[in-house]
Amino acid sequence: MKILNIDHIQIAIPKGSEIEAKKFYCEILGLKEIPKPEILAKRGGFWLANENFCLHVGAEENFKPSTKMHVAFLVQNLEETKEDFLTKGFQVKEDFSLQGVKRFYVYDTFGNRLEFIQNTQGFSQQKVEFQFRVEEIGEKDKTEISEFFKNAWGSDKVVSRGKLHSYKNLEGFFVKENRKLIGIANYQIENGEMELVSLYCLIKKRGIGTALVEKVIGKAKQKNCKRLLAIVTNDNLKAMRFYQKLGFEICALHKNAVEESRKLKSKIPLTGADKILIKHEIEFELKF
Repeated sequence: MKILNIDHIQIAIPKGSEIEAKKFYCEILGLKEIPKPEILAKRGGFWLANENFCLHVGAEENFKPSTKMHVAFLVQNLEETKEDFLTKGFQVKEDFSLQGVKRFYVYDTFGNRLEFIQNTQGFSQQKVEFQFRVEEIGEKDKTEISEFFKNAWGSDKVVSRGKLHSYKNLEGFFVKENRKLIGIANYQIENGEMELVSLYCLIKKRGIGTALVEKVIGKAKQKNCKRLLAIVTNDNLKAMRFYQKLGFEICALHKNAVEESRKLKSKIPLTGADKILIKHEIEFELKF
């Protein structure tokens, strides 16, 4: 399972109180009502949105206000928002329990708790450090990694620079989460040079790919390799940016190399990101 984002939030109001609720959520908060599907509109309530989120307001027969569970809104100017509520007769409860987070609570017309936070200080805007451990691939791990790629990509083989490699024979590093592989880097050493043959990350933007490559760099230095190579196909613009951020430089372009690679591994797709034809290999290097 991989959750991408929150689609919408739903709150409740008493059945038959839609007009009163719209005065609060539309006129005071400034949210815009959007059409609710006809089949759902019969149930009462209404839907709201702005450019960043959707809020569904549902009508309940046996309504009880939410005094603990709540929605938190980011606002451009917290002080102005507070004064606006006070002017309109609402009670504001400020919360100073967290250093560096300015926020307060207000209860809507029906007693639902709402939180308002100064923009840039929201909990979703704070950088979260994810903890993970990079481990070196041992002989017992190679079979598991080989099976992983066979199930994920239909093959336990990888082609790079015109050579067919088996994951069972490649050294490298891996990251697991809840006993599942979420990151793998494989390398091989030949003629005093190390090649990063394969880099896989299931979860993006958590620093896993960078941590894996840094481990490979450390191993290359330990083995006294002259340079570390990484091959990127012409469609993979993200990988090109990634390697250059880590100090790699383009050293060669191998035109039509992927066409030759397909002779060794026929399952290489014809197109990649943005439906770009996969034809060429761009070679990056990090010299030591």
